[in-house]
Amino acid sequence: MFTADKMDRVTAAVLRKDVDIALDEIVRRGVLHPSHVSAIDDWTSSLSETGARALASEYEKRKLQLQRLVENTTDTSTAASPEAVKCDDLRVIDDTIAEFEAQIAPQRASLSALRTQRAELSQRLEQIASLFTPNLPLPELLRSAFLYSAIGKIDLSRLPELQAAATEMPCVIAPLQSNAAYTHVLCVTLRRDADQLKEILRACGFQEASLPADIEILSAEVHSKTSAELAALDIAMAEAANALDSARAVILPGARTLICHIDETLVLLQMKGTCRQSESSCVFSGWVPRANSSELLKALRDKTDGRALVERVDAELIEDVYGEEIGVPVRFTASRYLAPFNMLVDTYGVPAYRMLNPTAFVALSFLFMFGMMFGDVGHGAVLAALGVYLLKHPRYAATGKIALACSAVSIIFGLLYGSIFGIETIIPALWTPPLESPSALFAIAIGFGVTLISIGFALNIINSLRRRSLLKELFDVSGPLTAIAYWGGIGLAIKGIAFEESALPPMLAILAIATPLTLFFVKGPVLAWTGHQKRAFPDGVVSYIMECVVKILEVLMGCVANTVSFIRVAAFGLAHAGLFVAIFSIADALPSGAAGAVGSWIVFVLGNAIVIALEGVVVTIQALRLEYYEFFGKFFSRSGTKYQPISFSKAVPH
Repeated sequence: MFTADKMDRVTAAVLRKDVDIALDEIVRRGVLHPSHVSAIDDWTSSLSETGARALASEYEKRKLQLQRLVENTTDTSTAASPEAVKCDDLRVIDDTIAEFEAQIAPQRASLSALRTQRAELSQRLEQIASLFTPNLPLPELLRSAFLYSAIGKIDLSRLPELQAAATEMPCVIAPLQSNAAYTHVLCVTLRRDADQLKEILRACGFQEASLPADIEILSAEVHSKTSAELAALDIAMAEAANALDSARAVILPGARTLICHIDETLVLLQMKGTCRQSESSCVFSGWVPRANSSELLKALRDKTDGRALVERVDAELIEDVYGEEIGVPVRFTASRYLAPFNMLVDTYGVPAYRMLNPTAFVALSFLFMFGMMFGDVGHGAVLAALGVYLLKHPRYAATGKIALACSAVSIIFGLLYGSIFGIETIIPALWTPPLESPSALFAIAIGFGVTLISIGFALNIINSLRRRSLLKELFDVSGPLTAIAYWGGIGLAIKGIAFEESALPPMLAILAIATPLTLFFVKGPVLAWTGHQKRAFPDGVVSYIMECVVKILEVLMGCVANTVSFIRVAAFGLAHAGLFVAIFSIADALPSGAAGAVGSWIVFVLGNAIVIALEGVVVTIQALRLEYYEFFGKFFSRSGTKYQPISFSKAVPH
């Protein structure tokens, strides 16, 4: 629960003729977390890549083609999971796709033609609508032997330019319909001035409309006829779309099976992309839980008839693992009660392989802080109902479990506070209402903060020992020296409060706080003497002393600020209770009588709803903030990689 599952690094060399068999066996077993072999074994950098990435790109293109062939097709049938295909059958896939396309080609062509026809007719109808203006004798103007008329559109910004140019000749410019970009215009002049008008129109960017030979098309009767044709086309398009959907349904099972083939092949190619190869062999590597490594090695040897050379190395025996130059994937085996809280840890980061898993501490501390800030029996019951609702949706099941746990501690603290929906007179308080003993809440909050910060320091020391880096991290801001000074200061504070002494023995203060802080000044010489850095004073003695002074001040202020931050737990607990004072004051201020009673209940219900929604979010954020900044900041210095074994249902982690 606290330490990651032991991992083995498995490196295998197989003949190139056996590589597909070996990789298929690995992926089917689903226990290997693959790593690029060149990142682990330097000697493989001289080998060539497998070309799997380029081949995977080709398969992706075919998969996209298939998805487009059957897009938007509704079918409830399912295809059986097929056997994986080889990585070199692109021609077979292309032939199959060509057959599928041929089966639906007539229906697609018919629908495409109808769409084109509809677009043309729609454009024609739009043109008619834009040019047809009631009471305008447009057909007569266009037929006139003495007048020349031009109809079209022009940019709205250039219309004044056209109107100004037309004043130099006998001409009428009549704007018709407009939009934000352009306007349709009718230009009329004498036949003898037609060439001059055409020149002006050309200079102004006029786009003449392409009108049919039959002028009567501009009539309302033809407009109605065109609309009817458009409606008929919509019906024909719907029938064509149904025919295409039926044709796609026929090829859907085969396309789905082929997509499944491609998905499996892509997983194999992703695995193959982590390999390196020579002319005759291929090398790959990865991480396997120790409980599964022996079985995997035996399976590889069996599948290749003993031709595979397989090496298994315990991760604990690899020196670079301790310095985390090599990242080992992490898998923690947590109880089903703690598993949902892994989500809170993973949001911050995955603990490195040699780090302790803080999930148990996070679960207990988060619940304590949430309950203390959100303590109310009624609100806990509402939160429990929300948790039950979320449990019914698999996607939010983990969140639902956390909500149920939070509801339980809210109810417990509600009983301690004697509060149910903000009312503190229904049930007796097992402890005390928050507003009656704020000092007690602040004391508990500070005490809890000291405990959690101390656990963080302890985890950091243990992690340093597990990484064999205690000396290197001894002088860190959250290192062992800071922890000793912090615990010394807390001890002195407890002694002073418990015994009510106004003055403390100076020697005790020196031993408890000053000594570990003074040791920061020997960091450079110690690290230089132990070989962790080249020079004791890289930037000179003066600069080194100033750096140490600044670090000591940072440690002192940081420890005080981290501890004081937990006052917010008590403050939000008081605020939660204080909001109800305001709600009940508003309810009491309403006039007496039936209307006032109804209003009071409305204020009570709405007030509780607002408090639950608002405080629930704020309390969660504050609890997470204290976890991430004050607790995780003491020990969570490195993030690891989550164990994600490759299988036909999962892609290779990147």
